[in-house]
Amino acid sequence: MLPKNFFDSYSLKFGFENLYPALPEIFIFFSSLLLLFINLTIFKKDKKNKSYRLSIIIILSALFITIFQPNFGLDFNKLYYSSETSRYFKVLVLLSALFVLIISHNQVNNIELSSTRFYFLLLISTCGTLILLSSYNFLTLYLALQLQMIPIYITGLLKYHKDSFSKDILNYFVIGALSSSFMLFGISLIYGFTGTVSFDVFLNKDIIINSGFFLGAIIFIFGLFLKMALIPFHNWLPNIFELLPLPISFFIITAQRISIFGILILFIYKIFPYFNNNLTIIITIGSIFSMFFGSIACCFQDKINRLIAFMSISNTGFILIGIVCNSKIGLSSTLYCILINLFLMLGIFTTIMILKKDNRSIEYISDLKGLYNDQPFISLCFLILTLSFIGFPPFSGFFGKWFLFYASVESNLYFLT
Repeated sequence: MLPKNFFDSYSLKFGFENLYPALPEIFIFFSSLLLLFINLTIFKKDKKNKSYRLSIIIILSALFITIFQPNFGLDFNKLYYSSETSRYFKVLVLLSALFVLIISHNQVNNIELSSTRFYFLLLISTCGTLILLSSYNFLTLYLALQLQMIPIYITGLLKYHKDSFSKDILNYFVIGALSSSFMLFGISLIYGFTGTVSFDVFLNKDIIINSGFFLGAIIFIFGLFLKMALIPFHNWLPNIFELLPLPISFFIITAQRISIFGILILFIYKIFPYFNNNLTIIITIGSIFSMFFGSIACCFQDKINRLIAFMSISNTGFILIGIVCNSKIGLSSTLYCILINLFLMLGIFTTIMILKKDNRSIEYISDLKGLYNDQPFISLCFLILTLSFIGFPPFSGFFGKWFLFYASVESNLYFLT
């Protein structure tokens, strides 16, 4: 027999209002299943366009639900966390997914998946990303990461069948498994030394100073660095950029990065009151390495995709400056830069896809020679986007970096400037 106060002691509630924090995720998950079912049973003709339109409607509806989400705070017995900041990141992730759907409409045929399965996998990965941004428990976070990445692995592994390509795709899968192993090992150490996997453990100063907990947290952070492709854990990203379809590469470099930025901000600004100094040192090292070596590597690239990959690595290092500042202006600068980078990446990828649609070979930077004579508007757009991405004044990317450096000076982190 269960004790009378069993349900009260575990704070289990079954009202519909308790589902509010997870409404976008619940909606996308069941809508994606419905999309798959409808395509297999109802849609007989023109499946590609119908799946595309239905996927757009699902993402737009989830975006509407997220923007007008009524509840914030902890729920699901402290497994799920919702706040204004997490909602901001969720909106950016949904915008990324929406952009992927739009730019991939004419590219689905180049992927060795039916349009139905491609859209289904994209929606599932988006759902995992949203769950990741609201996780308040290590196991929830880890499972959300797998839900985010496994659909991307599937699209990557099924894209190519040639041996010369499958090796690098397999390396991407191995790197993903390795980073997940690091994170899981770190979680196991944290659980072994604290007896819990809830983020509430960080609020206990006596636990934080435990060396075993510190080791587990460091290993977990290294796993995140692998997924972010921070230097020196970056080699997989340029290779994958050359192999994966452009829409999938865009999703990796935007939505996946955005979700991990959200995790780090949650750790720094809310969960780590006694661990900030140690964590800041680790993130600062990753930031400096990525800024410095990422910028240098850009100078030695001859392929456009690899250049974009290293530019994104360098910009990730810059964005981490705002996170380690641990201040309001640092947080505001970080949120601004992430938003700017999302739209700059969208512009760059869209420009490349327009050029490829015109059957123009743009694998190498030298292939852009003479572009202004053929397509002056596209050439000018690509130039402005690239200059903004590297922080050239007076474009938006410059102001983003300027705000980040200003935040570092305000936080007395002069060595980052």
